[in-house]
Amino acid sequence: MELKLAIKTALVLLLISCFASSPVKADGELAGGELYSYCVSTDQVASTACRFYVLGIVQGVGLGDGAYLDASRIIRRKRKWLPSLKIR
Repeated sequence: MELKLAIKTALVLLLISCFASSPVKADGELAGGELYSYCVSTDQVASTACRFYVLGIVQGVGLGDGAYLDASRIIRRKRKWLPSLKIR
């Protein structure tokens, strides 16, 4: 479980770093540099905004990991294959 969280966290940090270097930004979108400035800010409102933004990304990745869009354009739940573990 901890490894899965570490992988998701690494993915989020990778995405943030990719967007931080991207100069293209549509109106109203949050750029990576702006997000970084919120995350390192001492202002409580900016810090909270950073936390909720990253939380939304992590939860979205988790939701996307458990679902897929089938051919009829309906979101379906993935069946997770888990090997049976025998503890002796």
